[in-house]
Amino acid sequence: MSPVRQAGFAAVMLAICGCTRPNPAFDPDASASQASDSDAMGSTSEPTSTTTDATDATTLPTTEDPTSITSDTSAGPTTEDPTDDPTTGPETDTDTDTETTDTGEPIEPDCWDADLHSWTITELPDGNLGINPADPWISPDGLELYYIAGPTGDQDPPQVRRIFHSTRMSRDELFVNGSKLAEWPSLNLRTAYPNSNVPGELLLSLDYDLYMSVRQDNVWLLPEILDNLSTPWGDPNKPPYVPENIIAQESINRLTEDGSRLMFVRQDGAINPDLNSPVGQFYEALREPYPVAGTPFAAPTPTVLPQALLTPYPHPILCPALSPDGRFLLFSSPYPDEVPMAPEQQYDILRTQVITRPDVDSPWSQEILQIDEFSIPEWQVCPTSITRDGCEVVFGRFLMANSPNPDTNRFRIFIATREPV
Repeated sequence: MSPVRQAGFAAVMLAICGCTRPNPAFDPDASASQASDSDAMGSTSEPTSTTTDATDATTLPTTEDPTSITSDTSAGPTTEDPTDDPTTGPETDTDTDTETTDTGEPIEPDCWDADLHSWTITELPDGNLGINPADPWISPDGLELYYIAGPTGDQDPPQVRRIFHSTRMSRDELFVNGSKLAEWPSLNLRTAYPNSNVPGELLLSLDYDLYMSVRQDNVWLLPEILDNLSTPWGDPNKPPYVPENIIAQESINRLTEDGSRLMFVRQDGAINPDLNSPVGQFYEALREPYPVAGTPFAAPTPTVLPQALLTPYPHPILCPALSPDGRFLLFSSPYPDEVPMAPEQQYDILRTQVITRPDVDSPWSQEILQIDEFSIPEWQVCPTSITRDGCEVVFGRFLMANSPNPDTNRFRIFIATREPV
C-alpha cells in the first residue's frame, strides 16, 4: 500500500470536516468549505426518503447531488432549556383520548418505533449561519443548533473556525441565523464538534483532544483540556496521520441529555489490513447525572460494539451520534463491506449504521441496521445528533479531498425528519 493512500483515508477517519493540522493528503480548508420489534430504532419498510427544498414544496429523490437552498424564514431565541427532563413540562389541557403516564402526565408522541427508512431530508442553507458551517449538533428538544463556521474576520487566523449557535422557535422552521458563541482570540487550535447538554458547559474537540469550556458571568471561558480523556500525541512535531499520532487522537464527542455519559472516538483500535492503519474505537466516560458545569468525568472505558464490526475484519467506525437517553447509537462505517483498494471507490463508503440497547447499563445489540437513505454517490455521510423523540437526525455529507467532484462547498448539513407513530 502506498503511504499516500494510507495517509489519505486515515486523515478522513481523523478529520471529517478538515479540523486537523495541515495534511498533504487531506485539504482541511477544502473539506470544511429490518429492525426487530425489540431492538430496532424503528420498523422497516420500503424506502420513502425524500429531499426537500425549503423554498417550495417540491421533493427530490435523495440520489441527486446536494444543492444550496435559501429561505427568508427567521428564527428567534428559545427559552426552553434543553436539559429539562423530557417527561415533564408546563401543564397542558388534555382530553380523555390523550395517553398519560401512571402519574397522569401526557405522553408525547415519538418516532422510536417509526419506519427507519422513511425520511424527509432537508439541507440547511448556509445563509446567515456563517462561512461553511460544519460539525452540527442539535439539542434534544430540536430547537438549538451548535456548529462551527468561519473564519469570521481579521481577529481569527485563517485556519481557525469558531463555535456558532442558532435557534428556531419551532421544529417546523429551519435554522437560518447563527451567531458566534465565543471569541477566544488567543485560541488558534482547530475547533470541532461542539455540544452542550449541561447549562453553562460546552464540550468540544481542539486539534484532536477533548476540551471543556464553562460559562461565567455570561462569558464562555477559554476551553481547558480534559486530561483524563485525552492522550498526548506521540510526536507533536509530526502530522496527525503518522502512526504514533493517529492512536492518540480523540475527536467526535456526544453527551447524554442528563450530562452523565460522554461518548467519543479515539483512533486506537485494531489495524485494518487494507489501510495498514488503526480503526477507531468508541469510548464512554461517566459522571453523576445532572452535574454542575465543569464536573470532571471518570476515566473512559471502551464501548463494546457488535462483534461483526471487529471480526474477522476490523471496519473503520466514525461519527458516534448517541441519543439523548443513551439507548440508540448512529455512526458511520463501510460495514458490511470492506474498504475498497481503489481510491476512487472510497469516495462514498461511509454510510449510516444503527445499534440499540434497552438501557444504558445493557450491552449494545449485535444487530446492525443501515440507513441508506442518507447516502448519495460521491459523498461520505456522518450522523452527528438525534432529538430526544427520535424524529429528527442531523447529519453531514462531505467530500474527500481527492474527490474529483467540483463542488466547492465540501461539507453540507442536513436534517432528516420522520413522523411519529
